[in-house]
Amino acid sequence: MASRNWRYWLIGVWTTIVSAASLKYYVAYCHWYVTALLILALAPAIFRVRWSDVRSTTIPGAILVVSIAMTALGSARPSYEFLQAGKLSVILLIVVPLLVSVRESGVGIRVGCEVASVLNATITVAGLVGASGMASMMATGRYGNLLNSPGSLWRAGLLAFLSSGLRLICGNAGPWHGLVFVCSIFLIAVDGSRTAYLMLCVACALAVLVLDREVRFHRALSPYRVLSVTVGSVGCVGLIAAILIAIPGLGFAERGSTLIHLAGALSWYGLHQTDGYRAEALGTVVRQIRAHPFVGLGMGTTTADSTIGPMVVHMSYLQTWADIGVAGFLAFSSLMLGAIPAAWRAIQTAVGANLRLRLDQYGGLYLLLCWALTGLFHPISTELSEWIMFIAGLALAQRSIGQVRAS
Repeated sequence: MASRNWRYWLIGVWTTIVSAASLKYYVAYCHWYVTALLILALAPAIFRVRWSDVRSTTIPGAILVVSIAMTALGSARPSYEFLQAGKLSVILLIVVPLLVSVRESGVGIRVGCEVASVLNATITVAGLVGASGMASMMATGRYGNLLNSPGSLWRAGLLAFLSSGLRLICGNAGPWHGLVFVCSIFLIAVDGSRTAYLMLCVACALAVLVLDREVRFHRALSPYRVLSVTVGSVGCVGLIAAILIAIPGLGFAERGSTLIHLAGALSWYGLHQTDGYRAEALGTVVRQIRAHPFVGLGMGTTTADSTIGPMVVHMSYLQTWADIGVAGFLAFSSLMLGAIPAAWRAIQTAVGANLRLRLDQYGGLYLLLCWALTGLFHPISTELSEWIMFIAGLALAQRSIGQVRAS
């Protein structure tokens, strides 16, 4: 039992550290140092890995790594290509199988995500009320802090958002989960990311399906409790949003207006008028794919002009095709999308699982959905702080599979 608790805390601390994307600017390669320690500590667990549990990620992960390495043959920066391939090989071929094989990983990662949410919110609030250097507005309507800048702060909030919210609705939560839920909403709001706002819509849609399933199949919830708590939660979210929008100078109203305009930009002209960079980037990546459909020119080579200079294409699927080639595109798409049906099958087969276990499954499914959808708006990354959403989603789903087998 002591060794299991030790692994549980180790994985939780690792998750909290890795989810802090900006730490690497203060301590270079810190995420990789703590990951090396994690791998050494959990190395004996590699012998307990079931091929059936890791096959859906290992095969496309290996193809993706090889595809990136192959681009080094014709790249002007071969060492860079090998470095990116090496980083992804550690994430997909070592870290993921290890965490899948350790039963404590699901709980450890979930608690690590909850701690990260509360920690980031605390630091951000401290900066907003006057603690110099803790947090500040880093772009119009977008705040960041010491641990996460805008663009990564919302990810820290999203990690525990749905799981803590469902625990509140289902009556399986204490004050800690209520605090996590409020902190998650706060981080998503102050980051100002349009992608994060869309993921909130995904969370609402999935929550409706989850609660309907719980009422109809498991009868663990009263429909009246679900309705009352849901209305209360939506009201709290709406109140926080209204306060932030009403405060002058924060820029949240402008970000919301831009999001509405993007939603209405149903034509190429409308997209170009609303977000000229994304329109230009999509045109650039399509032209690059047509010119080199089978073999890419190297990671990060497909760029488009923006107000701050050339920028990599913020659409990971097409970017992967243009940069790595068709094999890499197919492997990456399989990796991004393939874990979702596997998580859903786990939910369907865990008939006898308790409510807490099912809530972890739903939380994992949500993170995998968000991971796949954010790829439509962001570039591919080889940083652990970006992949933690995918790793956490897998760990929660695989923990559920492992516990159902053991029951």
